Order: sequence, then structure tokens, then C-alpha cells
Amino acid sequence: MIDHLPDAALSPNARVHWLKRYKASEALKNEVYLLAKEARLPKFAKATIQYTFIVPNKRRRDADNFLIMAKPIGDSLVLAGVFGDDKHEIITYAPVKFQVIPGESKTIVEIEGA
Repeated sequence: MIDHLPDAALSPNARVHWLKRYKASEALKNEVYLLAKEARLPKFAKATIQYTFIVPNKRRRDADNFLIMAKPIGDSLVLAGVFGDDKHEIITYAPVKFQVIPGESKTIVEIEGA
């Protein structure tokens, strides 16, 4: 579990300087890499990733945008050795879920081996 949502700069709709987007991506990659190493996750030959975003309010959100914003998470799991690659033959994505908990912002990543 990540104790925040992906940075808004990672949204495909964000009109930000490329360096801000790059820094947000690198920060998320580094954080998830360390969390994956700390958790000693096994290596998966094939898996499905389920993202659940805990959000603080009922504001309308686009699941596709959140999946794109979470791309650095998948990239860092490959770097951490959890997956050999992030191509579609290895990783599939379950539909994105949102859960409203007032005052909370978290990202839950669940990996189910195939």
C-alpha cells in the first residue's frame, strides 16, 4: 500500500512541464521499488494487477487516467524483479477500483499470480 495517490502531474490531462512530470514519476518509482524490496515480493511469471485508489471524496474520477498515472508503479515492480517485463503477455490489469474514505488518500496494489 502506498500512503498517497499518484501525483496529479502524472495525469495525461495535466498541463505541466516535462521535468515536473519526470520528477513525479521518478519519486513514485523509487518509493514503490523500496516498498517492493522491503516486502520481499516473489517473482511472478504472469500476474494480474488490481489498483484500488482510496479517495477522500465522491468527486468524479476517470479510471483510465488513474491507470496511466499508476504506470510508474508497474515499471518499478519490473525493476524490483517482481516481473520479468511489463508486456501484456506477463501483466494484465483488472479494472480500477475507487473507494471513498473521507480524509484518506492511498493507493493499494494487489498482485495475483496467474
